[in-house]
Amino acid sequence: MKKLSLFFFLACMAFSVSAQSSEGSVKYSITYEGKDVEQYKPMMPTAYRMTFKNGNAKMVTEGGVQASMIGDIIVMGAEKTTYFVNHTTKTANKMKQEESKSENDEKPVVTKESGSATILGYKCQKYKVTFKSKSGGEDMVNYIWAAKDINIKRPEGQFGASQYMYEGVEGFPLKMEMNMNQGGMSIKMVMTAVDVNLNPVDAKEFEIPASYKVEEGLPALLKMQMGEK
Repeated sequence: MKKLSLFFFLACMAFSVSAQSSEGSVKYSITYEGKDVEQYKPMMPTAYRMTFKNGNAKMVTEGGVQASMIGDIIVMGAEKTTYFVNHTTKTANKMKQEESKSENDEKPVVTKESGSATILGYKCQKYKVTFKSKSGGEDMVNYIWAAKDINIKRPEGQFGASQYMYEGVEGFPLKMEMNMNQGGMSIKMVMTAVDVNLNPVDAKEFEIPASYKVEEGLPALLKMQMGEK
């Protein structure tokens, strides 16, 4: 359960992106396949909505236990800081970029595939992203369909080693296929954009309510899932 929770957390952080020449929001629906789906389905999110503006990004989770465990995730690019905002407890956990780096971070191998798809009117190029196994086990292979017509860049201050704005992938990801085969567990997570809105975004979307208590470090529940004290 711990490994699966961490995997989906890192996967969701993949979408902390910001627009170079535009701002707006993208909503992704999420589906799952695999023999272990029913066992873990109650904790899995059903949708993500990403909002971006001026180097900042916000992710809101729908469904599953992740929404209550982590809350909204706000990445402030200029501050190089990520906030985990829990509206139930009225708290915001704060983590700086240097605190999120890992010595195990490694660039995946990105391969441009021959396939393509049209998603919400955007032509998307398919890419294969391979994470080499360090233990000699099976490599993790993911796929991305990216729209070159949506110009974006990765923000500074992003948390987590797993990201989907990889060097070699041109454009904004409108579909992601993530495969996890680890410890006998086999699950495929498919995220597909169901709404793209590039209208101006109110800067208040990225503000932490003044009445919320700001704490340093990861949320307690997330630390427990990751095996940290």
